[in-house]
Amino acid sequence: MSEAPTVFHFHPTSGEFVGSSYADADPMEERRWVVPASATLTAPTEPAEGFALVFANDAWQEVEDHRGEVWWDADGREVQIDFLGDPADRDLQSSPRPAPAPTAIDVDAEHDRRAIRGKDFEITGYGSLPLEGSLRTQTVLLALKDTARDLQEAGVNAPVLFLTDRDNGDHYLTPAQVIELVNAGKAFMQVLHEAKRALKAADPIPVNYDQDSYWP
Repeated sequence: MSEAPTVFHFHPTSGEFVGSSYADADPMEERRWVVPASATLTAPTEPAEGFALVFANDAWQEVEDHRGEVWWDADGREVQIDFLGDPADRDLQSSPRPAPAPTAIDVDAEHDRRAIRGKDFEITGYGSLPLEGSLRTQTVLLALKDTARDLQEAGVNAPVLFLTDRDNGDHYLTPAQVIELVNAGKAFMQVLHEAKRALKAADPIPVNYDQDSYWP
């Protein structure tokens, strides 16, 4: 019997070349060799760099091989490539899609976030007092300031005005301290508004518009 021919095996699903072996003799017929399933007698060539060999339509074909690479999907999530072929055919990109350019709406949202977060205010004769800047708190503070003025006109200077801070802490302030606090809050909101206007007027709006360097 002649020497056994070499058969070339490929993956039953992907068709990728996986190796070679010698054919087995056909036990039912002399001088005949058995070519197993997912194998061929056609020898593959060496694929180009970045490609793999796949047996399809009775021939070896080169297909792109990006396995092991990281690509990105439409939502910006990383995808580890574990398949043959061009990942772009699956709507993947080899680099992250650039973030959409910020808009005035984004700046408004950042302004509102910072306003609601508020800040810590230093009050003369009292110390630090953290306040958030929601509309409800602003309304309460303005009403408290009116009361503080009335108390000052009545000669009351004791810490009789009650206030709950951002962290749910309780405080008793003098009328002068309340007025100082409210004025400081109004000043903070004004510079916050000015920062927002400056960012919205920028062309283009900086991509890092939410960084502290742009805000008070």
